[in-house]
Amino acid sequence: MQLPPVYILRHGQTEWNTLGRMQGHLDSPLTELGRENARAQGRLIKELAAQHPGLHFFASPQGRVRQTRRIALEGLGAEMREDARLKEAAAGAWQGLTEAEIAARYPELYARHETRLSLGLGAPGGEGFHDLAARCDAFLSELTGPSVIFTHGVTLAVLRGLALGLGEQEVLGLDHRQGVIYAIEDGRERVLEPAGQ
Repeated sequence: MQLPPVYILRHGQTEWNTLGRMQGHLDSPLTELGRENARAQGRLIKELAAQHPGLHFFASPQGRVRQTRRIALEGLGAEMREDARLKEAAAGAWQGLTEAEIAARYPELYARHETRLSLGLGAPGGEGFHDLAARCDAFLSELTGPSVIFTHGVTLAVLRGLALGLGEQEVLGLDHRQGVIYAIEDGRERVLEPAGQ
């Protein structure tokens, strides 16, 4: 897929992240570390905005992303477009549960998943890889210029995988860190990290 430069980031750490709870379409507020993640991402975004006049900004409409982008974009005057295709994968019956609770309640299903990303896409009543990839692909295909994209862990990995031409198993092995920006330019990825990290 030929894309303009994309800069994809995950929301800051949330209270449920610290507890290991699967959020899916549910929300919990950012922690103090999550707010610092957003401030650090904001410093990186200001550098990107200086390099790319006319940078586009897109975000998931979910609360934890809204909180992250408000902090990250403070003082930048950026025009934000929310897009439901950037929401986190629906985690069905597993939303709100910890990994230990999922393992206890659904031991056979849990045993099939080797990574947290795979687990997030394997919930009963949830959204599978191919459905998530279809909405992410539709979003990416509409980009017309350099874009900053605020999203979530599983969705972040799928967006990156599509932009890099990776297969499903490779995508499920990707990291999805908070407080950084994944820059994809000319089919290559690099991780932008705040100074001192």
